[in-house]
Amino acid sequence: MPLTLFTPGFLRLWRRRVPWAYVAAHGGAVLITASFVAKGNVPAAVVNGGWLLGFGVAYALEGRKRSRA
Repeated sequence: MPLTLFTPGFLRLWRRRVPWAYVAAHGGAVLITASFVAKGNVPAAVVNGGWLLGFGVAYALEGRKRSRA
């Protein structure tokens, strides 16, 4: 289970496409994944790495969708 938590206003910032909100969330996920790797907890690192990848893909696809509209 990914340990990154969304603050209440994050989804509003996500919809507005505020870049620093994405960078902060992505940076936090990178730190969490790296800490699991450093501890040797591979399953947790894989899950958080998957969340990190999925979050980046979702953000990129949403940006493409908005640029076409």
